[in-house]
Amino acid sequence: VGYNMSLRRKAFDYFEPALKPYWQNFEMEACLQVKDRGYKVIFDFSNVVKHYPTNQAYAGGREGDLEVKIFNAAYNQALILAKHSSWSIGLFRFFYLMLIGNTNAPGLFLLPFTVIHYRNIKREFMIAKRVFRSRLEGWNLGKVYAKRQ
Repeated sequence: VGYNMSLRRKAFDYFEPALKPYWQNFEMEACLQVKDRGYKVIFDFSNVVKHYPTNQAYAGGREGDLEVKIFNAAYNQALILAKHSSWSIGLFRFFYLMLIGNTNAPGLFLLPFTVIHYRNIKREFMIAKRVFRSRLEGWNLGKVYAKRQ
């Protein structure tokens, strides 16, 4: 979650205010700002970080606040990708998010796998529906921000 990120101050100028808490994917936003400004992101393997996750957003499984754990993350990811994508790559990214997604926030094709993994068909369909809505909302706002840049 960005604990070992080191960036030059002039390489990016803000954290996206439209991100929803717990601000998942803010690192992606910062790195894409750095790239857009012509700088490089360098990962230093010598940085030592001891992770002690205290926020339930990082706990595995489907328990807890799904808004923070899943839906806000799906929204944030879509907003950032839409904001930083050209038309051609944006189309690919949009369909990937909606059709594939990931095991935490599945798209259409991963939905059967999450049903098998988490063993609750009703909950997984509800999650997939909300993920789709969250990603669509984030994507639409991201495209608005992209036009302003």
